[in-house]
Amino acid sequence: MPSIMCPQCKRTYNAPDKAMGRQVKCPACQCEFKAEEIQKQLPDTVKMTVEEVERYYGKKKENPST
Repeated sequence: MPSIMCPQCKRTYNAPDKAMGRQVKCPACQCEFKAEEIQKQLPDTVKMTVEEVERYYGKKKENPST
């Protein structure tokens, strides 16, 4: 059974295969949504280079030796 997640309350459930792609109702909050596997609901991974990370967060500070 694939795992699905309610977009409103974020609870996860195991759904039967026949529910995939259909409108379902969350038993907790009553939100109606299209049943899709959790992996399909998550955004693509964002990739950043070291330079982009340093620009955004600042360069890593070296710990002074004591």
